[in-house]
Amino acid sequence: MNKDMGNSSVVFTGLVDEYVQYRPRYPKIFLDQLLDSFHVDGSGRLLDLGCGPGTVTLDMRHRFHEAIGVDPNEDMYKAACIQKDREKADNVQFQLMRAEDISEKLGSFQLVTCVSSLHWMDRRLVLQKAHQLLTDVGGIAIWGMGSFWARREKWQEIMIDIVKKYLGLERRGSEVMNRKPSHQIVVKEEGFKNVEMLKYPIVQTWDLERIMGYLYSSSFAAKELFGDQLPEFDREVRDALQTFSPENHFEDHITINVIVGWK
Repeated sequence: MNKDMGNSSVVFTGLVDEYVQYRPRYPKIFLDQLLDSFHVDGSGRLLDLGCGPGTVTLDMRHRFHEAIGVDPNEDMYKAACIQKDREKADNVQFQLMRAEDISEKLGSFQLVTCVSSLHWMDRRLVLQKAHQLLTDVGGIAIWGMGSFWARREKWQEIMIDIVKKYLGLERRGSEVMNRKPSHQIVVKEEGFKNVEMLKYPIVQTWDLERIMGYLYSSSFAAKELFGDQLPEFDREVRDALQTFSPENHFEDHITINVIVGWK
């Protein structure tokens, strides 16, 4: 199947198992610090746009009276519902929906979040609608953990150079979409106040299996992109990373950049 790699409603179809298993979760201390900045006290409501399999929605639910996550991909929606049932998250709802289709039918919210998702969307339309759904003291938070493509570490450079060898120099998927002007500028232009960038440094640790799982859960290195060359690609990456770190320990020093703004 040839997917439209610029369409989030289909690009992650078939990738959800890897996505759930191998995408790292955000540290609780980071989420708590971020929610503290919005004075979240357990009484408000959360709207998580482009929630994927619902992991972040679920990880934030304890700080809200109710949390709603929406995503346009059916596989992601089903995975979110499974995770909700597994965690007995009674105050969480998931809806199969484009962020562009949110409306007052969902109610009002103290916080709207977009986690590694706004670049898939019609940013201005989504931000306009999100602004309308916020309470008078509500706000928005937009962030992501960044991608291996950013090449922060030497082992990531090695890996991405091999991806480029097989798939070409241009990055595939969402990375060509909705990046300019920056999210921060667009948030300001759509009427949010006191817009700023908060920075949270963290260190993620990886092993080889988690690295490969993450790669194959991405839009830029999904397995189907490699065709018949997938076994050769997989072997080359594994050999290179095992040579780089025979002890199978890889560190990724990340600064999570969070754009925040208030109504």
